[in-house]
Amino acid sequence: MIPTSDRLSRWTPAIFVCALVNFGFGLALSVSGFAWPLAPASAPASLAMVHTLTIGWLTLLMFGALFQFVPVITARALPSQIWPLATLIGVESGLVSMIGGFLALGRGGAAALLALISLIGGRIIPSFTRNWLGKQRPEIASPAPFGMIDRAALTLAVVALVFFVIAPAGRILPWVALAAGGALALRLRRWRGWAARREPLLFVLHLGYGWLAFGFLVLGLGTFLPWLPRTTALH
Repeated sequence: MIPTSDRLSRWTPAIFVCALVNFGFGLALSVSGFAWPLAPASAPASLAMVHTLTIGWLTLLMFGALFQFVPVITARALPSQIWPLATLIGVESGLVSMIGGFLALGRGGAAALLALISLIGGRIIPSFTRNWLGKQRPEIASPAPFGMIDRAALTLAVVALVFFVIAPAGRILPWVALAAGGALALRLRRWRGWAARREPLLFVLHLGYGWLAFGFLVLGLGTFLPWLPRTTALH
């Protein structure tokens, strides 16, 4: 029996729209002269264009087709509606980070991207986790609501990023970065990520935010550990 429309992916239109927007952005980079063929193939804008078209357009189109037509071909409904949404968020967030890195190629661009990840990730991840736990594991308490710990973690992260841009060699940055990394890790712990390990696409979002906290800790420790360059934090 072919799955009914309500059992297919509800996020396919959004996936196709994002793919079309990415295609338009990549095409605009090319025809405006900022990217290849009017600019060198090694130029940052050219790299951004190539990855926008290959990841943001072609890859999203394939994902959208898979999520929409595989249930029809196999006569099986999707196991969870969160898979297409998590895929869209993962691809787009990774693409935005990559393009931002290509176009910025500096501390300011990296700091802005990290600030956005800290803020947006702190809204999306606990919300997805709360919904999943409510349906799959209702016996487990929901992630803690937004509170003082979240505000403190975001404030410390922004302050650390400001010092990362304006005074990267100063004495204040390592201490603020260590505090931000610890606060972000504490914030992540309150989201019940380990309870969602049965859902790989959801659990990987927790791991990604944990990597963000780890990056702040590395940024701070780089001052006290000579064998640990601060540039490691950017990776």
